[in-house]
Amino acid sequence: MYTSQDKKEWDTKGIMFRPQRFWCSAGEVKNYYFTRKSHAMAYNEHLADRIKENLESRKIKYIEKKMFGGVCLMVDDKMLIGVMKDQLMARVDPVDDAPKALKRKGAVMMDFTGKTMKGFILVDEDVIDMEADLDYWVSLCLKYNPKAKASKKKA
Repeated sequence: MYTSQDKKEWDTKGIMFRPQRFWCSAGEVKNYYFTRKSHAMAYNEHLADRIKENLESRKIKYIEKKMFGGVCLMVDDKMLIGVMKDQLMARVDPVDDAPKALKRKGAVMMDFTGKTMKGFILVDEDVIDMEADLDYWVSLCLKYNPKAKASKKKA
């Protein structure tokens, strides 16, 4: 059985765990906790699904790629938007849109490996729980995508 001591050990090892429910005979529900990293979610799949649904409702064709320990959605071979852990990763215009977007609640400049990345903003999940808030960020990313540079193709 899961104990609070287990939680302390798991937290120090950085393993993300979530209870999974299984139905047993006679309608009994049991929670099981996975202890292997292979069962841990690296990113918030629900948030990724919401972003995909938003893009599909706009009839935007995208490609999904695993990056940064999460998932990125590519449009026209350019990174559009993504999810890292429980945060939305938005690629916006670093000159025109980033300063205004960073003033929004829950938005911070992406700091990857100790270096801030211009035009990449991380947004906390709890401030985009409304569809209108998520729509704002998706629209901002789509606005910048035609101007964004594609990464160099590997030979």
